[in-house]
Amino acid sequence: MDKKIFLFLIVLFLVIQKIISVIVPYNLFMYVLIGAFFYFLYKSKKYLKMISFSWVEKNRIFKFVFEVILYTVILYLIIFVYQWLLSLNDNLFYFFNFNWDIINNISTLNLQKIEMQIFDKTNIIIKNIDIILSIIYIPIAIIYEEILFRGVIYGFLKKYLKFNTLISIFITSILFSFMHSNSINIIDFLNIFILGMFLNYIYIKKENILYPIMIHFVYNSLILIFLYI
Repeated sequence: MDKKIFLFLIVLFLVIQKIISVIVPYNLFMYVLIGAFFYFLYKSKKYLKMISFSWVEKNRIFKFVFEVILYTVILYLIIFVYQWLLSLNDNLFYFFNFNWDIINNISTLNLQKIEMQIFDKTNIIIKNIDIILSIIYIPIAIIYEEILFRGVIYGFLKKYLKFNTLISIFITSILFSFMHSNSINIIDFLNIFILGMFLNYIYIKKENILYPIMIHFVYNSLILIFLYI
């Protein structure tokens, strides 16, 4: 497959994901999308080989867990420090926290107004199914996101398009932020961007996709715990 065509398909893939997710239940759609993605990787062995992966040896599990926790703490500190610096200036803090319509329109493709009410979200059965799917979906989604962004997209930009490391990380993180953004302000977009940059750095440093997967999982888990405490 031509390299430019593959890059175009990646961007198209993310755009289609945004469009379809406002038409059908998000979790249900993502299960189908993730299945299709891994099937594509299975069939396209050369892209699967781009991903740096190795199992953690038994005698190194403790070190692995310690490093994952340490890197997660460092990530939270980075986000805390930059938000604290922004808060020192009221105008700057307001600017970054303001819900800019242009950001919302770009991130959601301005499709919220035409969302199809095929599925009644007030239905108790639909709600319960959605909750169950959400719980099961979280770890699957993290694995999918890390393999897609850190593994495939970064690997493709770096190894096939021969972009330098910094540009590859930047583009990957922008696409990562775009996929997660949904009616958010600039500071939320930056949080996701920093998360993407950090996970990419760890992936390069450790040369093992397991590290960003586990850091991402711990990071998301802590956010959920903080929300429900």
